[in-house]
Amino acid sequence: MSEKTLQGKSMKKFWRIGEPWVWVTGAALSTTLLICATLIIVVMVNGLGVFWPSQVVSLKLKDGQQVAGEIVKREATALGDGERIQLKVGNRDLYGMDFRWLDLDQVEEKTYPGELVVLERQEYGNFYGYLQDIEAPGLEKPQTLDPVGYFQLVRENMSSHLKEAEELAQRMAKVNRRLNKIRQELLELNYQGKGPDSPQFVDLTRRQLVLRGDFEDL
Repeated sequence: MSEKTLQGKSMKKFWRIGEPWVWVTGAALSTTLLICATLIIVVMVNGLGVFWPSQVVSLKLKDGQQVAGEIVKREATALGDGERIQLKVGNRDLYGMDFRWLDLDQVEEKTYPGELVVLERQEYGNFYGYLQDIEAPGLEKPQTLDPVGYFQLVRENMSSHLKEAEELAQRMAKVNRRLNKIRQELLELNYQGKGPDSPQFVDLTRRQLVLRGDFEDL
């Protein structure tokens, strides 16, 4: 048997046992795992920062303005001759916007005051500023508490009131659903030609009056 024939049989056997495809499959699996690991790392690097509070900076501008917030982005200016920052200033009820761009050459002084606070609000975005005083009708303010300590006390007191308000809203919604159901049943009776003198109509009207009374008592 010639050497050429032996080589041909060896190559056929090599491809027949599938060893090349094992290596190809292993390489593809390794590449896939590498891509997945890279994607997870990118997501963690860019996403975990959202859950980590940023430092709040106070900037004094050359025109005398004081701006406070969190630096969220840096980039070169449009002309490329400097750098600008995007500041999350919050206080949308005061400024009408959550973010503001500032050129760094406008900044005269940058500090990180310890008394500068951030409050997460349910509307108008975060509050950035200094707590001077807090008014909470019905809650006495201890003389020994500073504004931050009094805020914590107000927050604890409001938490219990918010829970009561949520429970009240649920009860009101339940009564309102029952009233809507009775209203639909009354419309169906009218459509069927059963007027106010029918027993069903009288019963539904009575239940409706009771529920309205319950709603007003909530």
